[in-house]
Amino acid sequence: MHRTTKPHKSIISIILFILLLFTTLNAHSETKETIKIGILAKRGIPQTMQQWQPLAEYLDQQIPTYTFKIVPLGFKDLNDAVAHNSVDFVLTNTFQYVAFEYHYGASRIATLQNHSDKGPGQQRFGGVIFTRSDNTSIHTLEDTRHKRFAAVDPESFGGWIMGKKELLDHGVSEKDFSKLLFLHSHDAVVHAVLEGRVDAGTIRSDTLERMASEGKISMNQVRVIAPKSYSGFPFATSTALYPEWPFSKLSHTSDELAESVLIALLGIEPQFDVAKRTKTDHWTIPMDYSPVHDLLKTLNMPPYDAEITLTEVVKKYAVEIILAILIILVLSVIVVFILFLYRQLQKQSARIATLNGELTKQMEREHIFRQMLDSQTALTMLGDETRIVECNESFLNFFGVLSSDEIIHHGLCSYFIDETHNDREHSCLSTIFAMQQQGVYSKITMLDQNGYPRVFHAHIDRFAHDASLFVVNLVDITSSEELHQKLVLLQKAVNQSSNTILISTVDGVVEYVNNSFCECCGHEESELVGHNAELLNTIGLNPLASKDLYNTLSENKVWIGEVQKQHKDGSEHIIRMAISPIKDVNGTITHLIAIGEDVSKYRTIENTLKEKEKMLLAQSRLVAVGEMLSMIAQQWRQPLSIIQMCLNNLEFTLQLMELEEQESIKTMTEQVEFLSNTIDNFSNCFKNDTQIETNELDTIICNAVQLLEKDLENNHITLQKECNIEMQINTRQQDVIQVLINLITNAKDVLIHRNVASAKITLRTNYLEENGLFVVEIIDNGGGVNETIKDRIFEPYFSTKEVQEGSGLGLYIAKAIVENNLHGSIGFEATTDGTCFYIKIPSLLLEQEEQKLKQEEVDIQGIDFEKIDF
Repeated sequence: MHRTTKPHKSIISIILFILLLFTTLNAHSETKETIKIGILAKRGIPQTMQQWQPLAEYLDQQIPTYTFKIVPLGFKDLNDAVAHNSVDFVLTNTFQYVAFEYHYGASRIATLQNHSDKGPGQQRFGGVIFTRSDNTSIHTLEDTRHKRFAAVDPESFGGWIMGKKELLDHGVSEKDFSKLLFLHSHDAVVHAVLEGRVDAGTIRSDTLERMASEGKISMNQVRVIAPKSYSGFPFATSTALYPEWPFSKLSHTSDELAESVLIALLGIEPQFDVAKRTKTDHWTIPMDYSPVHDLLKTLNMPPYDAEITLTEVVKKYAVEIILAILIILVLSVIVVFILFLYRQLQKQSARIATLNGELTKQMEREHIFRQMLDSQTALTMLGDETRIVECNESFLNFFGVLSSDEIIHHGLCSYFIDETHNDREHSCLSTIFAMQQQGVYSKITMLDQNGYPRVFHAHIDRFAHDASLFVVNLVDITSSEELHQKLVLLQKAVNQSSNTILISTVDGVVEYVNNSFCECCGHEESELVGHNAELLNTIGLNPLASKDLYNTLSENKVWIGEVQKQHKDGSEHIIRMAISPIKDVNGTITHLIAIGEDVSKYRTIENTLKEKEKMLLAQSRLVAVGEMLSMIAQQWRQPLSIIQMCLNNLEFTLQLMELEEQESIKTMTEQVEFLSNTIDNFSNCFKNDTQIETNELDTIICNAVQLLEKDLENNHITLQKECNIEMQINTRQQDVIQVLINLITNAKDVLIHRNVASAKITLRTNYLEENGLFVVEIIDNGGGVNETIKDRIFEPYFSTKEVQEGSGLGLYIAKAIVENNLHGSIGFEATTDGTCFYIKIPSLLLEQEEQKLKQEEVDIQGIDFEKIDF
């Protein structure tokens, strides 16, 4: 009976199970399944619930078949929930996600893009190490040593782990703090720092900005330590940036549900209400979290902190260990066998060493000889007239041959150039061996690997071990030959130079003179070379004794000056000479070189020009005299008429009215005095006086104007003076007057020639304090200077007047006087209706002029050369 009832019981059980299954499925279809989302409460459970509840509501709308529930948990509670599969999805910091992935198989499906009021959302975040803004004891990360420090949690990625890495990089570890507190929320760390319970703290990068926007703190209350800046990242940070929090599913959560949640998350846009309430822009596909793994490995933190035991190693690598042991055993057998063979080889080696002893010594001697041969720069070869038997490395390198096999037993006819034969076949090795027959050292020319000729010094000897062979040494002297050619060219250039060149020792002994020097002084080279300075004294070349020369050469400078010398035939010559020191490698002056040029003909031309200039000046003065006589005649004509009238009146009324007689006599006296003053001014104007005097500049101008004002008045020309300064000037007064007369006369002639209405000449004075110059301007309204003649108006004999009206020397003489006598400058510039001529003259000093005159009289021929110590 027992056997018959058992199958029935099984059937009944199956039917009951099926009914129960249908009942369960029906119940599920009528009741929604609750999906729990575990979220790390980084700022506390109430704050986290308030922030993320809108996300659950949004998922309820997007996936109506499920009910989503937000479960805010702390670090430890969230870890327990994931371990026991109490939640289906998890949103936590990057560090805790890596641990969940490693231990519990969690997988990320999306990455949070954090909201930012200062720009686009962020997929990365960092850590902020901060202190109170009024804390003056902490400015760098190193300053946090021995201070109180606060963090969120040992497992808080942004609130501790990032900051820990940055502190370790600056040499600060956990042991260096006087106190380290974990306050379990980011807000608590901020309040602890601001309330002074700790000196500094670390939180994730956007916490300060969010608390400030919520009105809980002010950013002015905190100061970020060691801040870093990243392009496009708006939050304060002190560390590197890592991927934001991942939204991940646990291993028991179905892929279909995870896919639906991912689609809903990716559909969130920044303008959605859920994005604003959760303070997220949107979600993206999962980012690469390998940098997080690298950071945890560096800090030796979970899941990379587990200790490896020997048992685990053996268990994991058992096969590899067994193979290694077998390999060691096989190698041991091989080593024993090799040792046996080694002993046998030792016996044979000893026997071979004995046999090869002499051979080794012979090879060493050959090797040393070969090294010596190859180390030579000279080209060395062994051979006869038709072939080469051996050669060194230099020989191969010269011809560009890689191996001696290419050249041994071959001739080198094509490499040699015989300048005495055109036949290349003759120019072979026989050329070299023919030298040995002549018994002399000779030069030959060979072509190198590039086809360029090189000059060699050839030496040939018979080979001691084989008399049929010769040893040939070729020394490259191309550089020496080129240098020799340059020296020959330089010697020709120096010897044939038109300049005189002399080289002497510092003691004055002549070592070299060129042809021009000999021609200049009339002596032969043998009369000069090897002689001392006494001979130079006799011919006038004694600049070396000049104190100025000695000082110049002592300062390692070049002395330039002129000396007079007497030719052997008695004629005098002026030599402009430059004397330079010649130094050795130690900087000591060993020789002097004097390079000169005979400038006698130039001085003759210069003196001729000066004489012509004096003649022009004299001619100008004669012209001025004629003009002044004309002006005096005009000025005297009216006074003489007045005197004549007064005399007639005096004669007519002599007996009638005594008063009129006295007035007439007074008038005649004044006119006679005027005529006398005119004669005095005329005499002073043209006397040859080069003495420097001190006068008021206005007085000098008045003296010049007085000679011309009557003439200007008769020509209806207004003369206006604008004297802006009242200063004394030291100058040659008569030269200034003559220049002013020339310039005023020139302006008057232009105004008369152009028939200018309301003709006017203005005299203006000024002083340029920064340059120490007195400026006198003569301004007319005559219409200006024609552009075509601006560059020629100061040339001699150039004039725009008719030939009978002007000599063309006025402005030229004025320029010569200003520049040569007054040491000033003269020029002109256009005005709105005419031309402004100006002269700029300095105030001359008598002492300087006297010194200059004395300096010009210095004769260097009287200095004793032998007293100079070089």
